[in-house]
Amino acid sequence: APPVPDCFAEGSSSTSIKLSWRRPPECRVDFFRLAWTTATTQPLPCPKYGEKRVEDVGSDVTEHILTELEIFHTYSITITAWNAIGNSTCSQDITTLPAPPSSAPEWVNSEEITSTSITVQWGAVPCVNQNSYIV
Repeated sequence: APPVPDCFAEGSSSTSIKLSWRRPPECRVDFFRLAWTTATTQPLPCPKYGEKRVEDVGSDVTEHILTELEIFHTYSITITAWNAIGNSTCSQDITTLPAPPSSAPEWVNSEEITSTSITVQWGAVPCVNQNSYIV
């Protein structure tokens, strides 16, 4: 099969990515295979490497939403057109959207300085609950 043209991916929520593509022109396609895994060079606070997931969709499908993904993780996605002659691919890396932390800091301390001021200190949010960059 010829290459899949105009393959596009965008984070549509903190746990989903929307994919779209065009059918190869003047070519019979039996089905499209969507494959995705978390990227191995993840520049995020808590890299998580997962197994490859695969889903086949019909030859008439030109968009699909991947769901149940990890929050704020980069995925390497491949869209492959298959027919009797063989296959061809289009691939892209895309990150799900960030979300607020899903837990509080590990500890919080406060100390009275004067009758009108305090000092507050806190520990980090556990890495697996950060869900974005925390500054």
